[in-house]
Amino acid sequence: MKTKAILLMTVCILVSTQMFAGENLIKNPGMESMSHGKPDNWDTWEFNESDAKYSIESGAAREGNRYGVIRCNKENDARFIQEVDVKENKIYRISCWVKTENVGTKVLGANISILNSVYTSAGVTGTTPDWKYIEMYIRIAPKVKKVIVSLGLGGYWNINSGIAFFDDIRMEETKDVPAGIETAYITPKDAGKEENTEEHTGTSPASVNLNPVIMPIIIIVLVIGLIGIGIFVVIKFNLFPKITGFIRTWLSDTFPPPPPETGGIKKVLYSPYLKAATILILIIAFGLPFFLDISTSLKNEPWAGNENHYVHLAKAILDGRIDIPYKLHDVAIYNGKYYVIYPPFPVILVLPFVALFGIKLKVTIIGIALAFISCILLYRILGMVNIDKKNRSWILLAFFLGTGYWLCLRNSMGVAWFAHVVSVFAVLLTIHEVLGRGNGFLTGLFLGMAFLSRQLSIFFALFFIVALWNHQKRKSTKNKIFHAAGFLGVLGLSVIIYLIYNYIRFGNIFDTGYTYLELGGFMADRANKYGQFSIHHIPFNFVYMFIQGFHINYGDWPSWVTSVHEWWPVDAFGTALTFASPFIFYAIWAKWKKSLLISAWASIIIICTGTLMYYNNGWVQYNTQRFSLDFLPLLMVIIALGIQHGKKPFWKALILFSVALNALTMLIIPAAG
Repeated sequence: MKTKAILLMTVCILVSTQMFAGENLIKNPGMESMSHGKPDNWDTWEFNESDAKYSIESGAAREGNRYGVIRCNKENDARFIQEVDVKENKIYRISCWVKTENVGTKVLGANISILNSVYTSAGVTGTTPDWKYIEMYIRIAPKVKKVIVSLGLGGYWNINSGIAFFDDIRMEETKDVPAGIETAYITPKDAGKEENTEEHTGTSPASVNLNPVIMPIIIIVLVIGLIGIGIFVVIKFNLFPKITGFIRTWLSDTFPPPPPETGGIKKVLYSPYLKAATILILIIAFGLPFFLDISTSLKNEPWAGNENHYVHLAKAILDGRIDIPYKLHDVAIYNGKYYVIYPPFPVILVLPFVALFGIKLKVTIIGIALAFISCILLYRILGMVNIDKKNRSWILLAFFLGTGYWLCLRNSMGVAWFAHVVSVFAVLLTIHEVLGRGNGFLTGLFLGMAFLSRQLSIFFALFFIVALWNHQKRKSTKNKIFHAAGFLGVLGLSVIIYLIYNYIRFGNIFDTGYTYLELGGFMADRANKYGQFSIHHIPFNFVYMFIQGFHINYGDWPSWVTSVHEWWPVDAFGTALTFASPFIFYAIWAKWKKSLLISAWASIIIICTGTLMYYNNGWVQYNTQRFSLDFLPLLMVIIALGIQHGKKPFWKALILFSVALNALTMLIIPAAG
């Protein structure tokens, strides 16, 4: 009787479970149904095309007889995907059973996600002989009618290798979410399909792709329209004489006439038109790789927020929190929560755009806008220190295309690189203010912005306090003290903000969160042995900052740097500043007011020393040392003064060499890595 009662109870439980379980929205949930060797209703997607292998195998399944398998011999982000109809404002639970074999443990393993969204379930890594249950909850935003469910090995910015097995996939509507479980909010942008908007009607883009026809027409119409507007403006405001006059003046200033006795072939070589044609050819030859590179960067940024922590932090702030709801690369993991370790000012810049466009915001566009403003600022700064107009454009070319600035600009989708772009903008803004109006309060505000983007920027304070004290508008000691106090007070306020930010996150004003990073490979070895800041890191970093030449990888990486990917064709630790940007040597001949020059060099040396003591040198990077951007904005002013007063030859050739080397690197690295 007891056995019968137990059996009856078991049957009742199973029946009730089936009665009350929600409808499974996944079609072919066990991948039992197949056609032509592929599971019905399922498609595949991968980051590195053709690297992953997909199969349906039988035997030892969790349910039924078959299950799906993804094999990645090389690191990849590979997935089975299925489009599913959903209802607005509803909550869904997606679950499946997973086994893994030799899946890397450093990044996201086998998981569930929504294609085009960064939200994922927990990842299963290593080797798991038994099936493991994973799940995630999603809440559907208004106007979302479909989502693409993804069963993946790896994820956005989390490429992985190994074998992942998937079975018994379920997606069902639910009303309740267990306490402490994060719910991914899926917006139309996260769903990634045009059909999700109520306004869209007609044939699915999957069946008819109109882009090859419509996009060129739109581009042609826009170009013709812009040309027409330009012609109208020129005619309306009678700008033609001014434009031609400017060109003639520029040509005469740039290409002075030949000596009177010049004739024959020399006269031809002195021709301003020949030189102008040469410059045009050089602009096209050098400029085309940069244009293609930034275009590719924009094209490859459909999910910029996946790596730019500021985007996710902005979204979290809009949701009323300061931790982000999922694990990204280089986040601090503290008390089970994920925190952005980087200083917070850049999040203020992206916050309004995230409010408008969500986490699919193309951060590179903001980077380009900041770069444009930075160009104007540097040009004006060079005028303030009396650099000849004909030399200023060369200095801009050197800094923005001949240093690591370009690497950071084209990688603005990444959090660390975008922080550099913001910091350079803020430092240039500070230099512009201190050499211009010299308002101590604004100087402190702008340097505070730089400090809250890149912490070492605070050591520029030595130069700025000297510049404020010696400003030509400061005649009385009382006035000097007033502006110096304003500078220190506002800058000190930014430090207080940072300390409070640390306390809110980690309960300690001096805890920045860097110690909670999950490090691997050589970086973990260095940090564990010497700490994240140590004089023991100086030799390696010094060599790469000042000595290491341009190094192309022919597949002969030494075994001690196994974390460098095989496909990376140049030295991932970068090239020395002195080799990649050799024009910096002209800083030796700079002439400036003694107190300004000494304080500027002191600030630069302090900041540079700080970067040399860090446990990594900015890896991964190409043809640069990106940490040099922490001191380069001020160093460029000194370099310009050296070029102006040194009267040394070859400086233009060295600038062209630097730009050409950057261009060459971009040709070597498809899509700039």
